[in-house]
Amino acid sequence: MKRKSENATLLKEWSMRVLPQFIALLFLAVLVQLTGCAGRPLHISSTTSILTSGQNLTKGLKVQTNKFGLQDDIVFFVYVKWDEPTQKFGAHNVTFSWYKDDMLVSTTTKPIIFNTTPTEIWSKRAASALGAGHYKVAIAVEGNVVGSTELDIK
Repeated sequence: MKRKSENATLLKEWSMRVLPQFIALLFLAVLVQLTGCAGRPLHISSTTSILTSGQNLTKGLKVQTNKFGLQDDIVFFVYVKWDEPTQKFGAHNVTFSWYKDDMLVSTTTKPIIFNTTPTEIWSKRAASALGAGHYKVAIAVEGNVVGSTELDIK
């Protein structure tokens, strides 16, 4: 009976020492998994970009164009990749900036979670909200421009 009592005491002491360390290690592993690669230096680039109209998208088409009418919706798709395709890249702020004759006229920033490479990200603007003229749209991930294109609205 004494040996059983000693074993129970040893088990209790062991679990009081080891269990908190195990829980802390498990928490750290979950935290690393949830944050993905967000702490690593940014090595992301654009593979492809497509500028198309909303009308094309309603037909299931992503047809490249850079000429739009005031009635069109303009949709800019960018496909980005990063250095380690087997790793998640984590959450990053993505900013689309729309310029008319080199003057910023519209910007949108949204957090994107990069789980697979390549990742498709996009922005949409009504041509009527921008007005006629020559435009450039640029996409930046955490402030680093990874793609841009130019277009005309008539």
